[in-house]
Amino acid sequence: MSVRRPRHTRLAGSGRRLRVALALTAGWLVVAYLVAPLVIAALYRGELDVRHPQLAEELAAAQARASLEQHLGEWRWFAIWPAVAALVWCGYALLLANRRLVARHVHGATATSLAGLRLAVCGSALLVTLCEHLPSVADLPPEMAGRMGTMSLLAALPGCDRLLASAGALAMLQALTAALLVAALVGWRTRVTLPAATVAYFLLSGILRLYSRLFHVGLTPLYLLIVLCFTPAGDALSLDRRRRLRAAEPLAGPEDPQPIYGWSRYAVWTVLALVYFEAGLSKLRDGGLLWWHPVNLRTLLYRDSLAPMAFDFDWGLALAPAPDALFALLGLSALAVELVYPVVLVSRRARRWVPAVTAALHLGILLFQNVAFFDLLLLQVLFYDLRRLLGRRVAVPPSVPVGADAREETAAPGAARGLRRLVALFLLAWSARLELYPLSAMQMYADRETSGEVEYVHVLVRRASGQVTRAPLEEAIPALADSRYRWTLDRLFEGGEADRRTARRYLRAAARAYNRRAASEERIESFDVRKYRWRFLSPQSMPPATETPGELIGREVVSAAEEPPARVQVEAARGG
Repeated sequence: MSVRRPRHTRLAGSGRRLRVALALTAGWLVVAYLVAPLVIAALYRGELDVRHPQLAEELAAAQARASLEQHLGEWRWFAIWPAVAALVWCGYALLLANRRLVARHVHGATATSLAGLRLAVCGSALLVTLCEHLPSVADLPPEMAGRMGTMSLLAALPGCDRLLASAGALAMLQALTAALLVAALVGWRTRVTLPAATVAYFLLSGILRLYSRLFHVGLTPLYLLIVLCFTPAGDALSLDRRRRLRAAEPLAGPEDPQPIYGWSRYAVWTVLALVYFEAGLSKLRDGGLLWWHPVNLRTLLYRDSLAPMAFDFDWGLALAPAPDALFALLGLSALAVELVYPVVLVSRRARRWVPAVTAALHLGILLFQNVAFFDLLLLQVLFYDLRRLLGRRVAVPPSVPVGADAREETAAPGAARGLRRLVALFLLAWSARLELYPLSAMQMYADRETSGEVEYVHVLVRRASGQVTRAPLEEAIPALADSRYRWTLDRLFEGGEADRRTARRYLRAAARAYNRRAASEERIESFDVRKYRWRFLSPQSMPPATETPGELIGREVVSAAEEPPARVQVEAARGG
């Protein structure tokens, strides 16, 4: 006769996995801190025969760059973070194995509460979609397309180049994405429209990043949409429910707590908490324990305030006379919010205050750095009762006592297993520093700069009327709004000839797109790209109130006229 295992054992179901994870973590630490330093020292001193030419060249460069102790210190700092990621996973697995915590924080969700999450996530993705201008991607030169994870594979498919060059096709994709998100938001055929909206949003976001970098605005809604595709998010506050009621299908009450709704809601909370936690860990890993240094915070605020952004509040420069203590406080507050955010998974009080403080943080980033995380600002409502926010006074459903619902027998183990795998994927991407769309290590403002220098680019245009004004680059090609083009302009001063040629072609494409709609006297004739360096710690530094503080360190004038054909260029070079 088989012995039926106790229910709490089946709910945990991860004791062996935890032991394996802890053993692997211990093994990694032994190798990283006892074995690897010996190998590094032997390579540095030339005690090992290295026959690979490229590796030998890199070793010689490493010896010239820093001492052995410096390299060993860098390695020890690098090696600790995979262990941190493994321990975070073990802690989360232990949380899911604790019946008391699961009963208190996972159970008690209803179809209505999960539907509120669907409304917030789809609304956030819809806001991002409507704020973009995908058709203008067709105006960008093809050579601007870079390596962007799965999007690079899709872009290589036959016919994709014609899609990216067709403004009409891109407009249809954007309209389709918005329509599918609206359908998922109102709950019409949710099991079909929600996955379809996720795929469309994935393509729209990937195309925008293909011509820029893996920026993080709008990325979190994609993660949450993917999670919602595996949940019954359309069981309430939806047209689907009305249709099923008319068809007399059996349905649970919208206010009846069910384990499946609790686990679904907890999965959404987990992903949002991981996004913030990884952002905080990246700051510690890349910027060190003193990431909050006031000089670093000044650098971040000044750099974004001086760069051409979608918003132009200039509040960051207005803080220049403020004492260092204020900047240190701002840095510590931002870091604390990100690192403390996962507490929302185990504390009802934290779910009341942490999202509100985080929303205030995003408002501060908007006002002082001109960076708008409208999606993350809206997603903070995921931890609040939607009905209370709308002013309806209702009773909060009580938690389901453990063992009261027989469906927990099958719902809990599968859901816990899926959540453990989801967290493992996120932490693996973070520990490997992956920036391959859609995976990201959330390395937002993670580096620490204490040199006291800020470099930035300003672009002016000369119009047909002779007037010199700020370049309307975001108006010309809105797909690169919010200064996403600055990485391309940096190639004018930092890249090789091919990079500079790509940057010039982008400027000419922007002029061509703008001149199609501009009056004759407003047409762009040339660009004046200037790069400045502001040493804001220097007593002789130009006051930040000026339009372009700092010294001019680079300048290039680019004509808006089309490039001559390659053969003509060769003949001109020969004097022909």
